[in-house]
Amino acid sequence: MSLREKNAAPMAVEKKPNCECHGCPLPGGISPSIGSSNDWFCRYHFNEAPEAWPAITKRLRENQWLIELLKKINAASSAFTCEAIMAKIARSIESSGCEILTPKADELLGSWMLRAHGYLGTEPRTRAIK
Repeated sequence: MSLREKNAAPMAVEKKPNCECHGCPLPGGISPSIGSSNDWFCRYHFNEAPEAWPAITKRLRENQWLIELLKKINAASSAFTCEAIMAKIARSIESSGCEILTPKADELLGSWMLRAHGYLGTEPRTRAIK
C-alpha cells in the first residue's frame, strides 16, 4: 500500500455509544486525546472535574425532556418553519414547568437552542461547586 493510499484510508476509531461518565444519557463524541482513546465524553462532562460528574449526570437525567426536544429540533429543523418549531418548544416548556426556557418574543431558533444547551451545561457546574 502506497503512502497516498494509507493517507486516504479512513482512520478506524472505536467510539463508545455513551458518554464515559456512568449513567450519562448522552452519546460520547469528544475525546481528550488524539488517536486511539477509549474515553469518550458528552459536551457537558468533557473537561469537567470528576467530582462534578455525578451532579452533571443528575441534571441531564432530570432534564431528559429537554434533551429529547433538542434532538427532535435538530432532526426536524429543515422540515418545519421556525414559527412551528418555536410553538412546539413553547408547548413542551409549558408542560414541563421550566418557565426559564420559555422562548422570548422574536427569539431565533438558534438563539433559543444555545440558551437551552447553556441551561443544561452551566446549571450542573453551579450545583457541583456548592
